[in-house]
Order: sequence, then C-alpha cells, then structure tokens
Amino acid sequence: MGDDRIRYLVFVNGRWRWRPTKTMRSKGFRIRTLGPGVVVNRVRLPAAAEKAEAVRLNDEWDQTRRCRAVDRVPKYQPGSLGHCYQRALAIRAKARHDKGLPPLTKEQESRDDWRRAWIHLEWSADCDPNTVTPEILQQIRGDVASEVSQGEAHRVIKVWRALWKKMRAMKVAIGEDPSLTFANSAPDPRQGVWQHQDALRLVQRAWRQGYYGLAAVIAVAWDTMLSPIDVRQLTAGQRVRDDQGALFFVDRAKTGRAAAGTLSRWSSAILDAYLGEDQRCASWRRSTFSKSQRSTLLKGYTWRRFPRSADYGVRKE
Repeated sequence: MGDDRIRYLVFVNGRWRWRPTKTMRSKGFRIRTLGPGVVVNRVRLPAAAEKAEAVRLNDEWDQTRRCRAVDRVPKYQPGSLGHCYQRALAIRAKARHDKGLPPLTKEQESRDDWRRAWIHLEWSADCDPNTVTPEILQQIRGDVASEVSQGEAHRVIKVWRALWKKMRAMKVAIGEDPSLTFANSAPDPRQGVWQHQDALRLVQRAWRQGYYGLAAVIAVAWDTMLSPIDVRQLTAGQRVRDDQGALFFVDRAKTGRAAAGTLSRWSSAILDAYLGEDQRCASWRRSTFSKSQRSTLLKGYTWRRFPRSADYGVRKE
C-alpha cells in the first residue's frame, strides 16, 4: 500500500494537529488543533473532516509558497478601524522585509508601541474611524492613565495619531484627527540618580533578607547596564568567560540587536553564590547562622571588599 499520510498532520496529546514548520510559522501559519480522530482496528486515524481541513491548509501553504495571493476572510470589515490597523501593521512588516530585517520576535512584539496601544483601542475595532469623537479618546486616555500609567496613556494617543495619518492616506479617515482637540503631554522624564554605592547597599540588603534572586538581578543589571527584562531572560548558556572576566551575550528585547554585558568580580561573586557555584555562600543559604556568622560569610561579596573608586558610576533611574 502507498503512504497516504497528509503533510504536517500529526497526532499529539490525544488530538490530531496540523503543525507547520518554522519556515511556515514565519509566514503567519500557526498550529491548528483539529480533533481526536477515529479508532480503526485499534489504530488512531484522522477523521474525514480533519483530513479535509489539513488538505485545505496545505493548499493554502502551497499557494503562499508559490507567491500567490490567498483569499482569506478578514477579521474586521474593510474600512473599519481594525482593518486599517491590520493594513498598517502589514505595511510595517513589508517595510522591514524590504530592508532585509527579520520579522519581529515575540519579545519584540510584546514591547512594540503599536501592539501595546492596540490593547486599549481594540474595543472599537469594528467602528468607522470617522465616528470616533474627541470625548471617546479623552476617556480612553484617562482610563489608561488611572489604571496603567501616564506613560502608557501617552503611548496610546501617540499611536492613534500615527494611525490616523495612515488612515487618511488610505482614503478612509476624513478631516482632522479628533485627538488634536486635547493635549497629549509626555510624562516627566526620569530624574532619579543612583550611584554605585546605592546599588551595593540594595544588593546587600536584599541578600541578607533572603531575596537572593533579587540581589543577583540588581547586581547583574548594574554591571551589564541591561534592562530588567533583559536580565530576567538571561540563561547560563549566554554566560562566557575570558581572561578579563565573565560576560553575557544577549539580543536586546526591544531592538533585537546583539549586545554584550560585562560582569565585575563583585557581580560575578553574587551571581555565583545565587546559582550555588560558590560552596561557601551555598552552605550559608542552606543553614542557619548567627548575625555575626552571616556577616563573616557575606563579607567577601559586599562593596567593602573593593575600593569605592574602582566601580563607582552614576546612572539614572
């Protein structure tokens, strides 16, 4: 008998699923859960409806691979706010492709201003953009400012104004932007200044109170100058050592660009102790000591071990 298996149709965790490859996922195809199938002679087989759906998805992929346009049911009606938003995202993605840039990763999408702002605008996706009034937008801004932050509220209106310009170019929006009737002031810039000694004391206090992970994050973030989200996503495989010490090779979560974060002896010692690589501090974490004994064990990993002038710096909050 010939092999009549359908491409990309697999049985996983009690369900037949259409599972695209990595290349197919980069083109927008996603895994599709179909159904449990049927049992014939104690063998689990896909049902007719599941086969038909898998064949349809394969045909859609074949047409996409051959650069043919595929007619899809739009999520939003043409001319609606959501449809214009999707067109704007498609235009941005095509512009990145024309520049030779890869598609946005999940981390980059989660930090993208347009996608973050759309969370607060999606409720009006089916509306005609010309029916949105200044009062509606002002109410949205006020709700976001009170429930999230002033920075997020400013981002929502900023993205709306950029989207309105694109909708006018698409011949959908008519007239002036309704959000121009009120101010969209940016929040005040960060003014807090942190010195290296402040960071050292925070690390020491967090460690002594038992927040070892927090102490390691603060120490690594200070020395590498990476954002907290980048530090939280670091793995042991990204850490390398050379003659000068340890460092991390990372991709920025927001820009996707390669970066390197260096560690000093101080932050390396804190990180090693947190990971249990240093037996002296690892034993301290597992045992109970008096205050004087804890101070003795921790002494080698505090700012007192190094000259203050060696690592001092200034950083904005």
